[in-house]
Amino acid sequence: MFGVLDLGLSKPQRWEWEISAYIMNAWVTFAKDPADGLKHRLGWPQYNPGGVWFCLRRVENIANTTAVGNTLVEMFPKNKVGVEFVPAGRYDEGCDIPPRLPL
Repeated sequence: MFGVLDLGLSKPQRWEWEISAYIMNAWVTFAKDPADGLKHRLGWPQYNPGGVWFCLRRVENIANTTAVGNTLVEMFPKNKVGVEFVPAGRYDEGCDIPPRLPL
């Protein structure tokens, strides 16, 4: 993941370099600013176990929160370099052991 691809027995494929670069960038972005780095630099929403992120907007001097989209980061969907934001339930359903923590 961190620059060791060329230490293996075979020559890394292009997609392996792309994935490695993406993950390294995400980790470094998070390390530099754990609170907001991924949101501001990579456009990732803050995770919400309810599966929806909200956007605070002002309309005619009234603050409104609007549901915007999913918040669970699925890395390399459909074997593509990048992420998709999916409903938390996609991976949480059926996971009752251990039980969910109260929010």
